[in-house]
Amino acid sequence: MFNRTNITEGMIVRSLDGERLGKVIGLSGDSFLIEKGYFFVKDYRVLYSDVRDIGDGEIVLAISKEGFSTSARREPLRSVSTATETTTTATGPRLGERVEKSVEKAKERRTGEGWSDEVRIPLHHEELAWSKNEQAAGEVHIHKSVVEEQKTVTVPLRREKVRVEHRPLTKDRPLGGMAFQEESVVMPLRAEEAELSKRQIADEEVVIHKDAVEEQRSYSGTVMREKIDIEEEGSVRAARSDPTFDPTRRRS
Repeated sequence: MFNRTNITEGMIVRSLDGERLGKVIGLSGDSFLIEKGYFFVKDYRVLYSDVRDIGDGEIVLAISKEGFSTSARREPLRSVSTATETTTTATGPRLGERVEKSVEKAKERRTGEGWSDEVRIPLHHEELAWSKNEQAAGEVHIHKSVVEEQKTVTVPLRREKVRVEHRPLTKDRPLGGMAFQEESVVMPLRAEEAELSKRQIADEEVVIHKDAVEEQRSYSGTVMREKIDIEEEGSVRAARSDPTFDPTRRRS
């Protein structure tokens, strides 16, 4: 058996089959008020006799969600005056005054500054941000090798050769004693030969630079954003300030 004093405002109310029905927003002598819904909030009166159990900050009723919705005595309290009039007729003006204050208090809690027809819902979205980090992109190997090639040089060389010149003698020149004798004369000839040698000469130097270049690259990612779907009850249609709003769309 539960104790009525254990029921306080703000407790969650669930049906027998575990469905959430709302939260407690006011207490009276034989019943308490629960607030049901978010965008289109309605208040319902629940009798203490419908409570089955209380535990862990939640109230479990002895009726199912379907039975709660179809019960005639749980017609939603449309306004403060209707709630006050109904309660006053059933239990007297003193209880009605308490219910009226509970309803007003619940409405103030909904809007923060008293009863208002405006509900503000913040919507968020994600954007892509980027950061850079350095990583190895490759390396360059530089190898200096030795190759052989054939080159030809032209060298001016001198050599001696024989040139024979015949000169006539005068008739009055006397003949020597060597006439009619065999004779051999040796004349050495000289010639230059080239000898090749090699020497090392520095031609040039190779300077290798590593430069930083900047390029544009595109990256894609998945981001989230929030949107709302409005479900209307009755024949009232509110003006939409969002040009992308589709009035035929319904929240599932």
